[in-house]
Amino acid sequence: MWTPVFFRRLLGVALVLGVFSGLTATTSVALIENGSSHALQDAGVPRQPGKVTFGVISDTHIGPDGQSERLNAVISWYNKRGVDALAIVGDLTDNGTQEQYDELKTCFDTIDDKIKLVASMGNHEGDTADRFIGMYGHRPNVHQVINGYHFITLSPGSGAFDPETGKGTTHGGDKYGYVAQWTEAQIQEAIAKDPAKPVFVFFHHPLQNTFYVSDEWYGSGLGDAAMTFFSKYPQVVTFSGHIHTPNNDPRSIWQDGGFTAVNTVTLYYYEMEKGYIGNQPHFNDVSTYPVPGGGAAQGLVVEAEGPVVSITNYDFKADQWVKQTWTFDVTKPLPYTKARAERAIAPVFREGAPIVLSALTPDSLTVTFDQAIIPGDNEVQDAIHSYRFELYNAETGACIATSKQWSDYMHTVTQPTYSQTIDGLGADIAYELRIAAITSFGKVSDDSLRVFFKLGIGAAEP
Repeated sequence: MWTPVFFRRLLGVALVLGVFSGLTATTSVALIENGSSHALQDAGVPRQPGKVTFGVISDTHIGPDGQSERLNAVISWYNKRGVDALAIVGDLTDNGTQEQYDELKTCFDTIDDKIKLVASMGNHEGDTADRFIGMYGHRPNVHQVINGYHFITLSPGSGAFDPETGKGTTHGGDKYGYVAQWTEAQIQEAIAKDPAKPVFVFFHHPLQNTFYVSDEWYGSGLGDAAMTFFSKYPQVVTFSGHIHTPNNDPRSIWQDGGFTAVNTVTLYYYEMEKGYIGNQPHFNDVSTYPVPGGGAAQGLVVEAEGPVVSITNYDFKADQWVKQTWTFDVTKPLPYTKARAERAIAPVFREGAPIVLSALTPDSLTVTFDQAIIPGDNEVQDAIHSYRFELYNAETGACIATSKQWSDYMHTVTQPTYSQTIDGLGADIAYELRIAAITSFGKVSDDSLRVFFKLGIGAAEP
């Protein structure tokens, strides 16, 4: 009897990526401009007045082996860039223990003295506000001014808020309502001083239904995409982490609500949306973790001059800029809205691109094909997000199974070909496999790749 058809990612296809674990605090991390128009000044060069440059990272999860080494390397990179500040938006530690805070402080001690620290707590810190303050003297909720620009950091918690200590009654979890009124007052104060400048707000959990995957992982107490006080202030630019998704996706910035919400990428591991095979071996065992899903390491560089904000994304593991650069003026209509999807172009497979069947057994095979491309200028910075696999009985035309799997787009250095293993097949049954490419903005290739096959005893017939 025929058994369910399962898909799994071919584990033997290795990604060509730098081995980040080899970086240390003293490692020289080369900067590959890769065509970026980024114009940061090197350390030691006087900065222009009225301008601020800062880095943003998230989810460092100090505690597991190698996390301090990775954070030290990233801090070294930002030190060499000569930024004015470095922001870390929560889940600094993995469990909030004193030992992890001590280890984190050792990392923070390597930050250049000229660089201001901007840090918030996350859910992994738990109720450890006193340890957080004791580590570096930084309050959980604080309003700072750096180079004339306002930086407001928020930490999850509950109870009564004390503006003198920056603490709530308790901390941890995913709620921010206890500090919402204070936050809006700080925004109003900043805008009153200069309404033509952005106001930067940092907190760990994103607002629901804003940027990529925030429909599945989010916080509460500050509103959501449909209703939040942030919408009254186009000057507001928020940065949040928590969801561990890559900024290779253009949906990682959201401006449909009249303000800006930006995803901040983890230094730990990637996690994606539901409904994909991920790192599970079979079609029915979906996972939110991509294959391979470990070793994530991306950060942002933000530059503001007057009302203009420019955000570039850097992949520390690949050692190059991510092909997502976002520039906008907070005094003008914000450009990164859902209207971008209307301008997105459907992906295509190159004409004549081969499909190769290999690793044949009586009930499985591996299909390898050239990855799809986005034709034209791709001015909306769309990406080949995933592939849809549909298996049909070639004789009856019935669809036997369908599955989705991410491409390797989250790794910046992508492979020219893609491989997928199909198992649970029956011998002497004529199959048709259809493969469609899907972009981040949901554009599907018009023509699917198609291959017909029948498995015999250790071989496949066309």
